[in-house]
Amino acid sequence: MTAFSSFIRTRIPLLLLLALAACTPSAEEADSFASEHPVSELPPVAGPDTSTARTPVNLSRGQVLYLPIYSHIYFRTQERTINLAATVSIRNTDPNRPIVLSTIDYIDNNGTRVRRYLKQPRRLAPMASTSLLIEESDAAGGLGANFLITWRAEQPVNAPIVESIMISTRSSLGISFTSRAQVLSER
Repeated sequence: MTAFSSFIRTRIPLLLLLALAACTPSAEEADSFASEHPVSELPPVAGPDTSTARTPVNLSRGQVLYLPIYSHIYFRTQERTINLAATVSIRNTDPNRPIVLSTIDYIDNNGTRVRRYLKQPRRLAPMASTSLLIEESDAAGGLGANFLITWRAEQPVNAPIVESIMISTRSSLGISFTSRAQVLSER
């Protein structure tokens, strides 16, 4: 054994020990979440203001909603399209009060009503939901199709959630996406 290899064998454990010691945090560094001041010196945190009543968010007596729908989308070129099945979901989010759906109109790419889904107003109970389907083979709405949905309530309620879910599983493709209604006007 050469003097150099003997030197290396005796020094490697020492070098490893020094390297590990250098990586170990000191007691002050170990608690990286420690405050500069002890907890007893920090000012008290203010609790919630209970002196005023809280107002629920999104209270409304009715709205006109715009909901985008895609009955088909372009695939690779404008000459190739994929038809989509679209589900419209309308959810009454108020736990105590019903809403009344007044109109649900399906509008095509040119702004022309394709279909009216309600013959008369429909009551939607608290926390209830309803849905409708545009079948995959129904491309009448076109790429820019949409719904206009009007709802009302006797008293202010939490606004409903209205969404569309589009899906296709043709061939080996799997396409799905959603869109949410936008408020056009309050009633």
